[in-house]
Amino acid sequence: MFFSIYKKEQPLGVIAQFGGQTPLNLAAELEKNGVKILGTAPAVIDLAEDRDLFRAMMEKLDIPMPEAGMADNRG
Repeated sequence: MFFSIYKKEQPLGVIAQFGGQTPLNLAAELEKNGVKILGTAPAVIDLAEDRDLFRAMMEKLDIPMPEAGMADNRG
């Protein structure tokens, strides 16, 4: 239904923002279906939110980061 509204209205694009993981999932799906995303691209949001991708980018750019890890309580 959204895509038929998008095609009928022909906006310049859309802004996907709700908070949490929702905007990334929504924006990525919209982009895959030809909707222009205004603002931060889904791939850049993913890069910033994914710890492994973010660390790889920081290493590639030779930007130091404090060590990080997962905490657990295995006793």
